[in-house]
Amino acid sequence: MGGVVSSAGLPVVFPERRGPLGVIVLNRPEVLNAISLEVMERVAKELDTFVADADIRAIAVIGRGRAFSTGADIAALAERSAEGRRDFMIRAHEMMNRFEAAPKPVIAAVNGIAAGGGFELMLACDLAVAAESARIGLTEIRYGFLPGGGGTQRLPRWVSPAVAKQLIWSGELLTAEQARELGLVVKVVRDGDLLAEAEVFARQFARWSPTAVADGKALVNQARERPLEEGLAAEREANVRLLSGPEATAAIEAFLTRRSNR
Repeated sequence: MGGVVSSAGLPVVFPERRGPLGVIVLNRPEVLNAISLEVMERVAKELDTFVADADIRAIAVIGRGRAFSTGADIAALAERSAEGRRDFMIRAHEMMNRFEAAPKPVIAAVNGIAAGGGFELMLACDLAVAAESARIGLTEIRYGFLPGGGGTQRLPRWVSPAVAKQLIWSGELLTAEQARELGLVVKVVRDGDLLAEAEVFARQFARWSPTAVADGKALVNQARERPLEEGLAAEREANVRLLSGPEATAAIEAFLTRRSNR
């Protein structure tokens, strides 16, 4: 187990499995799960492992301790040159992009503070479930800079441009319920129930064709940039392909058989 070792003798990122749910655990509670280069490398490794595992049908990200993540490791970033800081942001963008591009649903299990890059990590996931105690926001402006992990680009795709600007300019932390009201969080649960709730989602998704789930994710993500007609054409082609596949064929035959036996 090479690399940096964090709390309880475990790596700074480690995997867990809960049935069809693969869990990526951020394990730097002593620094509120601040994101370092080591963290980004290990997150990418665990994500790739879960994507390649056919038994894993959804992936969750959670932080250990009282924070989901407070974003970039500012202490380490402060020691880097301007070029080093640029490289760090490029690496952060690459990590976030991997979550969006993963062909499986990715769930942010927001267990506490999700500030700065922690919120940006949440935005790169497909959906978020938050604990009642969670606090969520982009706090970079408090320190004289802006979100650098994609927040200025992804947040306006979740909420209106006016709301995105207000959140960026205010630097405020939302409660879990406020985030849910804005559509940033799909469900708020009691502290301690996050992974159980994420597993419920994973088991629901596992009932369906993994190809259909992956295509649905890609189509919705691409809808942000595509003209409507181009998106509709892509939707048609995906359905033609899926309807000709073995999973849809078997499901339709089973449905027709049940109907004829009534």
